Amino acid sequence: MLTPQPITLMNTGLPLAILGAQAFLLPRLLLARKTRSHRMLAMVLLVSFLLVLLTSLAVFAYIQAQSGTDLTGSLAISATGTIAILLRPALLSGIIWLPLLVLSGFNLAHRIENLRGNDMMKAPPERRTTP
Repeated sequence: MLTPQPITLMNTGLPLAILGAQAFLLPRLLLARKTRSHRMLAMVLLVSFLLVLLTSLAVFAYIQAQSGTDLTGSLAISATGTIAILLRPALLSGIIWLPLLVLSGFNLAHRIENLRGNDMMKAPPERRTTP
C-alpha cells in the first residue's frame, strides 16, 4: 500500500525545483534556434509537457520507493491503481512546473515573432506584404 509522506526538502522541494527547471529549459533545448513556426513550437511544448510529466512520475515513484514502499508488489497487485496513485502527486506538481512551461512557450513565441518581423524588414520592398 502506498502511504503519504510528510513534506520535506528532499521529497518535495528538490524534486519541484528540478521539475521546474526542466519545464523552463526543455522547450528552449528542443526548439531549433532559427525556427519561425508556431506549429513546431506547439509540438515542442507538447513533447516537453509529456517529458516533464514522465519525469515527475518517475521522481515521485522514486520517493515512494525510498520510503520503503514495495512498488513492484503494488504494481503486481493493481498496476492501474498504483500508477493512478503515483500520477496524483505528479499532476499536482504541475502547479509549479506547468506555469513555467507556459512562460517558456510565450517567451519562445515572442522570439518567433521577432524573427518573422526581422525577415519582413529584410525583404525587398516589392515583396513586403501586409496582412
